[in-house]
Amino acid sequence: MRRPLALLIAALLAASGCGGGDDPEPTPAERLAESVEEYEQAVGDQDCAAFAQFAHSVVRPAGKGPDDPPDAAECRNLGNTYTALAGFKSTRQKLYGSAALVEGTVDGRYVALVWTLDFDGRWVQVQSIPGIDPQIRANVQRPGNKFVANAGAFVEAQREGNCREVFRLLNPGSPFVAQSNDAAAFCKRFREARNTPDRLSAQLAQAPDAKPVDLGGTADIHFFRVDTGRGRRWTLISASLPPALPPAGHAPDSVLDYFPNSR
Repeated sequence: MRRPLALLIAALLAASGCGGGDDPEPTPAERLAESVEEYEQAVGDQDCAAFAQFAHSVVRPAGKGPDDPPDAAECRNLGNTYTALAGFKSTRQKLYGSAALVEGTVDGRYVALVWTLDFDGRWVQVQSIPGIDPQIRANVQRPGNKFVANAGAFVEAQREGNCREVFRLLNPGSPFVAQSNDAAAFCKRFREARNTPDRLSAQLAQAPDAKPVDLGGTADIHFFRVDTGRGRRWTLISASLPPALPPAGHAPDSVLDYFPNSR
């Protein structure tokens, strides 16, 4: 069982402080190794209710709390992930501030899982990246990579509401692109949601000095923190272009996904 929510919130309150670019990294409410062990059990059991506890709050249905059981529709959605990861066994783990990389195998095939902190300090798994070389053991930065430059440009484009530039700086493997790899369709969705207060773009519009803070990474995966003021933080996940996907007008070393770590 994962820790009760009340204990997690208490741990967060004890470690919390004011927002700002010079704040220390947030303190997780649980050890990553413990979370991964429970995750492996949930995947091994093909247990939807247990697996749902490792889904970030923003991808769960509206109104669902972290300990609320999933309904049949959510289980069908989550099943796309946990059935593909049946038999996952972790081999290596590494922390990058509010993000983490967990490497392992599924039936002998290498897979990298990206994790980040949810609002309550739990570690949650947010991306699965197959088809790339092992990352943690090498622990080297690829010469000439554009992770830092493109993360900075992505934050500026979000702040300015430049949807075409945001789209270009999204990785072709991003779920935002997967909805429709069409800039016009993306821009329509972007404009409709831009002024929603909990969106990154809206928060950056009110935080003119916010910039991505480099949390480090590997040859093909990189992490950044973005503080948007009032104690609100986001984790950006960048990745090199997946070998199985064509660039299709997207920049290399671009943003795969991003998640809020605090409200």
